[in-house]
Amino acid sequence: MGVHVLLASTALKTISVTGLWLIPLLLGALTYHNYNSYDPEAKVLDKEPKREYDFIVVGGGSAGAVVANRLTEVMNWNVLLLESGPDENEITDVPSLAGYLQLTKLDWQYKTEPTSYACLGFKKRRCSWPRGKVLGGSSVLNYMIYVRGNKYDFDQWESFGNPGWSYRDVLKYFIKSEDNRNPYLAKSKYHGRGGYLTVQEAPWRTPLVAAFVEAGVEIGYENRDINGAVQTGFMIAQGTIRRGSRCSTAKAFLRPIRTRRNLDVSLNTQVTRILINPVTMKAYGVEYIKRGMKRVVYAKKEVILSAGAINSPQLLMLSGIGPKDHLRNVGIRVLKDLPVGENLQDHVGVGGLTFLVDKPVAIVQNRFQAFPVTMNYVINERGPMTVLGGLEGVAFVNTKYANSTGLWPDVQFHMAPASFSSDNGQIVRKILGLTDEVYDTVYKPIANKDAWTIMPLLLRPNTRGYVRLKSSNPFHYPIMNPRYHENALDVARLVEGIKIALKVANASPFKQFGSRLYMKPLPNCKQFKFMSDEYIECQVRTISMTIYHQCGTAKMGPEWDKEAVVDPRLRVYGVEGLRVIDASIMPTIVSGNTNAAVIMIGEKGADLIKEDWLNNICNIYNPSHVMAQRGSIFEAVSGFIRDSQRVLNGELPDSEEILPDYDFIIIGAGTAGCVLANRLTEVEDFKVLLIEAGGSEQMFMDIPVLTTMLQFTDANWNYRTEPQESGCIGMRAGRCAWPRGRVVGGSSVLHSMMHTRGNWRDYDRWAGNGNPGWDYKSVLRYFKKSENMQIPKLAKNKKFHSTSGEMTLQYPSWRTPLSKAFLQAGIETGGKVIDYNAENQIGYSIIQFTMNNGTRMSANRAFLYPIRDRKNLHIAKNALVTRILIDPWTKRAYGVKFNKDGKKYVISARREVILSAGAINSPQILMISGIGPKEHLTENNITTIVDLPVGYNLQDHWALGGLTFTINSTDSIRSERVATLENIIEYFSYHTGPLSAPSGTEAIAFFDTKNPHSDDGYPDLELLFVAGSLVSQPTYKEAFSIDNNVYEKVYGPIKNKDTWMVFPMLLLPESKGRIKLKNKNPHHKPLIYANYFSDEGHDQKVILKGIRKAIELSKTKAFQKYNSKLHDIPLPNCARHGFNSDKYWYCAMKTITNTIYHHCCTNKMGPNKDPEAVVDPRLRVYGIQGLRVVDASIMPHVPAAHTNAPTMMISEKAADMIKEDWGIPIY
Repeated sequence: MGVHVLLASTALKTISVTGLWLIPLLLGALTYHNYNSYDPEAKVLDKEPKREYDFIVVGGGSAGAVVANRLTEVMNWNVLLLESGPDENEITDVPSLAGYLQLTKLDWQYKTEPTSYACLGFKKRRCSWPRGKVLGGSSVLNYMIYVRGNKYDFDQWESFGNPGWSYRDVLKYFIKSEDNRNPYLAKSKYHGRGGYLTVQEAPWRTPLVAAFVEAGVEIGYENRDINGAVQTGFMIAQGTIRRGSRCSTAKAFLRPIRTRRNLDVSLNTQVTRILINPVTMKAYGVEYIKRGMKRVVYAKKEVILSAGAINSPQLLMLSGIGPKDHLRNVGIRVLKDLPVGENLQDHVGVGGLTFLVDKPVAIVQNRFQAFPVTMNYVINERGPMTVLGGLEGVAFVNTKYANSTGLWPDVQFHMAPASFSSDNGQIVRKILGLTDEVYDTVYKPIANKDAWTIMPLLLRPNTRGYVRLKSSNPFHYPIMNPRYHENALDVARLVEGIKIALKVANASPFKQFGSRLYMKPLPNCKQFKFMSDEYIECQVRTISMTIYHQCGTAKMGPEWDKEAVVDPRLRVYGVEGLRVIDASIMPTIVSGNTNAAVIMIGEKGADLIKEDWLNNICNIYNPSHVMAQRGSIFEAVSGFIRDSQRVLNGELPDSEEILPDYDFIIIGAGTAGCVLANRLTEVEDFKVLLIEAGGSEQMFMDIPVLTTMLQFTDANWNYRTEPQESGCIGMRAGRCAWPRGRVVGGSSVLHSMMHTRGNWRDYDRWAGNGNPGWDYKSVLRYFKKSENMQIPKLAKNKKFHSTSGEMTLQYPSWRTPLSKAFLQAGIETGGKVIDYNAENQIGYSIIQFTMNNGTRMSANRAFLYPIRDRKNLHIAKNALVTRILIDPWTKRAYGVKFNKDGKKYVISARREVILSAGAINSPQILMISGIGPKEHLTENNITTIVDLPVGYNLQDHWALGGLTFTINSTDSIRSERVATLENIIEYFSYHTGPLSAPSGTEAIAFFDTKNPHSDDGYPDLELLFVAGSLVSQPTYKEAFSIDNNVYEKVYGPIKNKDTWMVFPMLLLPESKGRIKLKNKNPHHKPLIYANYFSDEGHDQKVILKGIRKAIELSKTKAFQKYNSKLHDIPLPNCARHGFNSDKYWYCAMKTITNTIYHHCCTNKMGPNKDPEAVVDPRLRVYGIQGLRVVDASIMPHVPAAHTNAPTMMISEKAADMIKEDWGIPIY
């Protein structure tokens, strides 16, 4: 794409006169700045091929990388991926250097055959055709533009006799791959989130591109998503980039799966022939050259050719599949006569259409200074080096020859803020191969001047070219003749395209820059009047720019299509066990940059293979309706396998060897421990051991609807409170259930995924209690540091949100209409819909969940998965810490004791022991280790090392449970409607549907009962809305431990009804409890005294207000639409008070006392003068060196929040404090 190489020097030549010295600067800076920390996936391993595989994929480019990924989702399939080139390097990741990669060893460096119709301004009348010879293929060399094509392209494919290739059929495959990080697009039904391929805008751009889009609007087009419902229009370019770096298919699809045991990748391996049995006509392997040695590898199932539109036909022909006359001419035995190499198509355009400007707004070599530009890119992932090969704008326009609907444009514009000579002639002219005469005459005079360019591109050429063999030698480049401009209509369309480009350039948005057409004629066109039709046609034929979108050379078509090479399932006609999956199968070229379409072909091709080889699985259910729009059995099986593989590949393995000592030992791999382990191991010199009492997070734990079910697994500590008179009366044995996560990820694996930070006053109150640095202004950045907000509307608020953290926040893709009714009811009663994690917390909202693409995003997935290969992190799972080792004389913690697999371990900590075991286990471990209330320790025969109020100050959020409303519709969540085959298929196919709903919790509201009319109040009450109730799912009764008799009498009569429920939850309790030891045995659970409602009446009065508010909401029009009624069967022990009286509700809340499991505050942070404090404001345990507590137990008081988010914040801040204390600078 020649002209768009403008930034081939923005790190190499455009920003430095001498230029080349910047290469080691860039490499050194990237290395010094720990480049891989920005990309958690390390590069793939180059392996020697074994003798035999199930599948052999030839070519690791845009299609091959996808195919290799998807086939290895089937764990018993062994796959070999063969790539002719090496792996990517640091330079390939820099977007602005896209053009610089051409003419290197990563480029096949092809050239077209000379022609008298086009490419006249290039040396020897040959156009350059760069093709990627590297893992990732041309997705490593391309300009990263993400354009899918037009819906009519794919509908046309199907109309040619290719069922299953219509736009409706292929859209899901585009969405499947995509992880669109543009907030204003991600919510669109045309885009995907959570796929492997990151798509977003470049983070830096010139003002010229805004003028380009505005100009398009002025001349009658719309600024629109060109990958959405309609393609015609203008847009700032979308690109396959991630955090300012190229996102090739190697990075997107291969690096995350590099540890799959059923995938081998062999680099620098050139396939020379496909092995085909001439008798059976079955492909059974390939012949290849690696390190100069010829070898053979065999395929048990299939050989898949994904070598691209030039190399795939070349290999087919070298293997005896192709036009028989041509094969005989080059001395190759014909096995199958097929039109291989015919139907060659490409996008050809016209370059050099240049506009000068008077203001310094373009990208010019001598304006940028190498060091600041480079370091801004390395450190901040910002600046000119993030531009997509120098291209900024994309447009699709209709010439007078276009389809009359206006919906199938025939010309595409690429806009770049530079010219051919913006780099002073150092790179662009060489890559394009411009003749000296053309460059020196026309472009040299404007070297280093501010300019911008539009390149019109012909979308659907009428001409068809061909690829032929030069000889039977596989190392001889093939003959490539695109036959550009041999059709007069192709030229006429581009002439009209230039006229539209001139209208764009003459529009008013460009006038502010003094923009004007550069009017130096081409030397071979000067006989024509400048910009006459004849002159433009001459320019079209002289500067014939290609964007390297070659395709069509192994055409897909039905059996009766004489031009077809493969059938609609991409199987080569007449050859068993051989498919082609790449751009060469396109019947006609798509209307746009081809990379996205090729990835789609890879996705669909992989599914076709799975269907053909896994058809027995598909036939288990057989009914045709199963293959409906909501997914298929096959897609569900594939999704299940994919999800399982994600967990297997992401989960940090239990360390085989535990070292005798580490710098830091973290006890507990819950929310806090996962964050700490990630942040501390950012320092390579820190060796960290993470100890977790539970096992690995399992795939089923990430299914949101199963949240409640997880309480019945080994991942739950399964705690119970001690009986009390003022709470939990209606629970079994008078004890409330307190589930806590005993699994890697801790309670972030068990909780309902709700992400609420709390109120700014919570943290100002912490600071006001003598904890400097814990005020809201100080901690806000730590909330944002972890956050990856993927709710587009909220993500725009940069003051309060971030999109660059590890923890993904989303709204669930599926909700009941009752959630909308809850918000509408709030508005009817005077409330507002708000972002409760922003400036004000009072109001109503759909819940922000820690989810990613319909799955739970635990702290394990967010913080440990990406660092599983860090060598300075070890983890010991199923390891119970029995004691912290403390020297009684020096009062220094020096290690831990733990039991694992029947063995006892004693491990030393060189720097610190960090306790992150949570608000129950952390105080238990401290007390067992001799740190706690002296009197209590003495009672349990434990020697007191430091007398501290450990276990006191226990706080929680609790509510009245079972506040239920019946409705007359089937809009609620009920288990029998959720657990259907249809819903299960939909979930595992797309991660959508009812199974993606987090256990029915859908919406939330916050109130300040003391100041009910204040928008900026301090909420003391939360209403948690559930689109179901205790009768909706049988497990609720068990999970909450409700007494059977109570449940049957009150809820039995409505067990088959549709319902909704609200938890009126107390946020700022005055009641406090305590954790005590049962004895000194670490295997015995501690005693939990919740002490609910032990205050002077404040707590129950707040909950009562919540009950009254919920009843008020139920009477609104929004809920009366469902004939909503309060369930009025009274609790037996409360009936004497009269249902719905204040006294009745006081009794009810002490009977069905539900906790939302926000236990905290049992190792209170406070200043030295605070008699209740256990840790200081830097979280160091008072009186003990080398010991900190970092988890929810340090909170001075429970915030008005679900505690997972504040716990992450605490850990982020603590990690920085630990680094500071050990001399590591914090940026």
